[in-house]
Amino acid sequence: QALLWSPSAPFQMAAAESSEDLLAVLTDRVRNIQLGSASDKPAKTDAAAAQEASAALDAALLRISSTPKEELPETVRCRLDAIIVDLDNSGGGGALKRPLLNSLKRCGHYRAFLGLPRTLECARRHLTKAPPKRVSDIFEGKEGLAADVTACTRQDGLQWVEPVLRQLAGEGRFKRELGGFELSSSAKGKVRAVINLTKKRIKELEGNAVNKKEGDRRRSGGGSVVSNVAEMERDVRLIDQERRRAQSVGVENLIDKAMMARKK
Repeated sequence: QALLWSPSAPFQMAAAESSEDLLAVLTDRVRNIQLGSASDKPAKTDAAAAQEASAALDAALLRISSTPKEELPETVRCRLDAIIVDLDNSGGGGALKRPLLNSLKRCGHYRAFLGLPRTLECARRHLTKAPPKRVSDIFEGKEGLAADVTACTRQDGLQWVEPVLRQLAGEGRFKRELGGFELSSSAKGKVRAVINLTKKRIKELEGNAVNKKEGDRRRSGGGSVVSNVAEMERDVRLIDQERRRAQSVGVENLIDKAMMARKK
């Protein structure tokens, strides 16, 4: 079974692997990182262990993203969420810092983040402490989120990117609620840029779908289809307006919508 929503995903996973199976693999990979850090192994070995942990986290998040809501009820999601957070806090804290930051590069992970709020908060806090070069790599790099959004060919693979990015930016929360972890102005600018890119890409995909439908109708002898896609750019000037509208929806509704998506 091919992985859903992430056109640049480098591997596949067997349908029989459950989210809990994959998290068990992730636990083992984190243990390898901790054992390597406590030994005299060379740095190259530590880097390899971290890469394996990133791959394991990728697999777990992608499995959660592609699982229908009825197969992953809230009680299960809460347990999975707690496992990931506990792993990150193990060994002095930050055990999953690199894997979590790497996971932000793939739009295929974002539906899972909506269903794992504590994991999302861990990722947000790690992001606020990441150096500017690392933040640029996550959002603007050759293999970063912007490139993944541009390569994505599924609208349902992009619809969760904006609400997660707004959570990462701390929108809708008072400063005191951020616990001292707040993105820099530069990082927020990069987040807004990807939000705008995502909206633009969704519009392109909607337009392509309408054009395809119109072409099919014409080839079959039917009438033309009038596109209802608004041909306009949505830029940073609309951010405040959209933020207020997003806040009115509520995070719980976003999570429920995300988890219902795979039911269709």
